[in-house]
Amino acid sequence: MSKKLNTDRYSLSQVINQEFNKNFYEFINDYRIEECIAYIDKNPSQTESITDMIYESGFNNKVSFYKAFKKRKKVTPAQYIKSLNG
Repeated sequence: MSKKLNTDRYSLSQVINQEFNKNFYEFINDYRIEECIAYIDKNPSQTESITDMIYESGFNNKVSFYKAFKKRKKVTPAQYIKSLNG
């Protein structure tokens, strides 16, 4: 990301910390979870397995994904999907 913005990692991290009040990993995880939510919202009845979504969104394991998802949405992915499908 720093290369794309033509800056160094330290400066990028500092900007994220100051402007978004979160660290780099929280910033990236917010983006990843929002991408998952957008996909689920568009396809609530055709959602692929949660395991597939974990890896497609850039998470390396289920625990990290669930923790990030629940932190942002206050429910698990399965609960979120179920709430959409009524």
